Order: sequence, then C-alpha cells, then structure tokens
Amino acid sequence: MSDRHLTVVPLKSTINNFMEIDGNEHHELFNYYTNLIGNIVLFLPLPFFLACLAGIKSFKKIFLISFILSLSVELLQFVFKRGVADIDDILLNLLGATTGFFINRLLWPVKTGIHSG
Repeated sequence: MSDRHLTVVPLKSTINNFMEIDGNEHHELFNYYTNLIGNIVLFLPLPFFLACLAGIKSFKKIFLISFILSLSVELLQFVFKRGVADIDDILLNLLGATTGFFINRLLWPVKTGIHSG
C-alpha cells in the first residue's frame, strides 16, 4: 500500500527538489523543469475555453474556477494515493491560468477582428 504525500508549505518542495538535483544529472534537471513548466502550461488554455465555451471573461471567476479545478486534482491525488498533493502545483496552475487570461485579453481584438488604429 502506498503512502499519501501532502505538501502544504509553498515553494518548499520546489526549492528542495531543485537543491537535490546533481548538476551532472541532466535527466533530473529535465524532469524538474518539465514538471514546473508543465503545471503552468496545463492551465494556460483554460481561460480561453472558459471565455469561448461558457462566456466567462471575469478574471475573478476564471481564477476561482482554476483554483477549484487545481485543488480538486490535488485532493484526488491525495485521496487515491497517486503522486504528491502539492500546494506548489496549485500555485503553478494558477500562474498558468493567470498568464492565459492576460494572453487571451491581449489576443481578443485579433480573435474578434477588431483592429486598433
């Protein structure tokens, strides 16, 4: 039977994992950055889908939905003993959703055919 793993101190596991990487182990470094960037990229498209499919364009609503979705994933990992439930994953997912929101805002005039000037 596997153990449940829960990390609730922000950035603790991310910093510890980075400090434990041997400088000569490119595979470990690749895995570290893949996890870090993957958690951000995973939530980048969410604001676009929420805006296009559900008409949700409010930053507060998108942020709340992103938080609930990410928290749900982490709680499921904890309950079903799969991976590590980590606050850093939630923070990185929220960073991705926030970045996606602002990218969506910047591109909205292009998507709607509105051009300035």
